[in-house]
Amino acid sequence: MRPRTAATVLLAVPALLAPVLLPGPAGAAARPLDLGIGGRAEHRRAVPDETQTVTWQVRNFGGLPVERVVLDARVPAGWSWYSGSCALIAAGRLRCPLGRLAPGAARTARIVLTVPHRPSFGPARLSAVTRFAANGVDHRGPSAGMRFAVVRHR
Repeated sequence: MRPRTAATVLLAVPALLAPVLLPGPAGAAARPLDLGIGGRAEHRRAVPDETQTVTWQVRNFGGLPVERVVLDARVPAGWSWYSGSCALIAAGRLRCPLGRLAPGAARTARIVLTVPHRPSFGPARLSAVTRFAANGVDHRGPSAGMRFAVVRHR
């Protein structure tokens, strides 16, 4: 049996969110908002009945604090899941409130997924989108996706 290795799967580039310039205090230069998101899964090839831990991380690369950061994750249909910080908002959609992020800070949402006993074999996709607020204004944040395969055995 081959050892299991963690695999980083398709990281979203912070450029997916074009920097937004907001005015700072009187006389200060405007500072951009710049969030980034990345994802990591335990395996690139999942098998039936296997538990797969997926970690999404949102980082504030900008110079301003952001508030009400939320990550909405999609999981494959029929997969069961567990997360201490996320809640089901619709079939296959989880909402993970991440709170406030100071400049340079990051927060993580960890989701434990279980592949069904009789899954759809072949490509599978996980995705996440973010939203946040800065200076009282709501913004759409970056998004990211992970691709992997569901196989009969490894």
